[in-house]
Amino acid sequence: MFSWVCKMAPSFHLSGNKIEIIEGPREFHEKLKELSLKSKKRILLGSLYLGISPLEQELVDSIKDALRESDKTDNGKLRVTVVLDYMRASRGFKNSRTMLLSLINHHSSPSSTLPSSSSLNLYLFHTPDLRGWLKKCLPERFNEVVGLFHIKAYIFDDHIIISGSNLSETYFSSRQDRYVLIKNFKPLADFYHQLFDIISKYSFSVGSDDSLHYGDVPHPYSETNKKFRENMKGEVEELIHSYMIAYNNNNTGNYHNDDNDIDNNNDERSHNETDTVIYPLIQMGPMNVTQDEKLTTKLLTHFPKNSRVYLASGYFNITDEYIDIIIRSSSSFFHILTAAPQANSFYKSAGLSGSIPPAYTYIASRFLEQVKNSQQTSRIKMYEYNRPNWTVHSKGVWLYPPSDQNGPDLPYLTLVGSSNYGYRSVKRDLESQLLIITNNKNLQMKLHQASQKLCIQDSYELTADVLKEDDRKVPYWVTLVAPRVKTFF
Repeated sequence: MFSWVCKMAPSFHLSGNKIEIIEGPREFHEKLKELSLKSKKRILLGSLYLGISPLEQELVDSIKDALRESDKTDNGKLRVTVVLDYMRASRGFKNSRTMLLSLINHHSSPSSTLPSSSSLNLYLFHTPDLRGWLKKCLPERFNEVVGLFHIKAYIFDDHIIISGSNLSETYFSSRQDRYVLIKNFKPLADFYHQLFDIISKYSFSVGSDDSLHYGDVPHPYSETNKKFRENMKGEVEELIHSYMIAYNNNNTGNYHNDDNDIDNNNDERSHNETDTVIYPLIQMGPMNVTQDEKLTTKLLTHFPKNSRVYLASGYFNITDEYIDIIIRSSSSFFHILTAAPQANSFYKSAGLSGSIPPAYTYIASRFLEQVKNSQQTSRIKMYEYNRPNWTVHSKGVWLYPPSDQNGPDLPYLTLVGSSNYGYRSVKRDLESQLLIITNNKNLQMKLHQASQKLCIQDSYELTADVLKEDDRKVPYWVTLVAPRVKTFF
């Protein structure tokens, strides 16, 4: 059914028992600290930013303790790399950089402020799209709309967490996201380590005195901007290609990725058997790396007839191409989840950002109009997450078999990662997600429980009547502006 995927992405075969679904933000925070303290060789954190609250300080302290333990018992072999977005990590007087300076200072050579002399290295990726008059004129926060490093991947030795969650207080307490931990699986951890190495090479490094340093590769916002895009694109695509050669022809085991790849009657697998395959997907619109977009497009087109698809995006602004497939090409049943205005992280924000939730309401209403006009209301329904005092940042896809198929009604395919499937994810930001296909019953059940809690238990259907309520009225100026600026949010 999905045998074509291995022609577009590296495939890693493993036991589904190696995959853990982390339930919520508090568990995510605790797992980050736990894995940090246990790490002996490497910690790599890739995120939009690191926050500045006590919860983030707990994570920093865990990394500091791990480095101290490594210094005492392992001759300082532990290496820590943090990759963040340049603009978001530099916002404000106290920011991600200041949070990490104590670590850099503590573990750098006393004779040098250069990052290469430290066992902790901080890199800031700067989008090549922010340059010239835009860079000179756009103030803090506004400059972030141009493009961001948005990948969320966290490596601890050979364990890796792929998520959509940033490293800040609300993401550790009351903002629901998705978090998948692949335990003790070196090939996938190595792939993301090498991806981070490439991104770091094309990023600014931060010295122990908060100075910025740039290597001898083309610069992101100088006259060599075009070369920056071309060179980085070449290295990322070569990484993907090299892993496809190394892994797609050498995987063995009892997982068969063909028309009969989903066997709902298999017994529980052991840790040594392969019943699951993972494909890492990369999207870097500014560099014209479009692997994730192409594969997601084809995936949506190839979902089986009458299958059920749960699609979540905390910020519902999916591209016209995806919308066209869902409404006009697909024959699957779609349950689409987004955030209610109260569960949107921009709800009641000061300034222009406070108008973002009404803009998403307007975009959702236009989508439902298209569904109605295409006479697809029985096949496509939309829901809003509205858990009291919580916001939602979850995104992803769960694929269920057709209801007339024999066997348990459980998802056997999921997409999880940083992409919101919108214009920003496709064109502006750096993104990554995992495509996971599994026969493992325990993993399927965990995916099912997560999808039902997120998409059913904590949600309600978004209907025309809901959109007519007084508190859902969209200001007229938002209806005029939203279509013209929707590629920026």
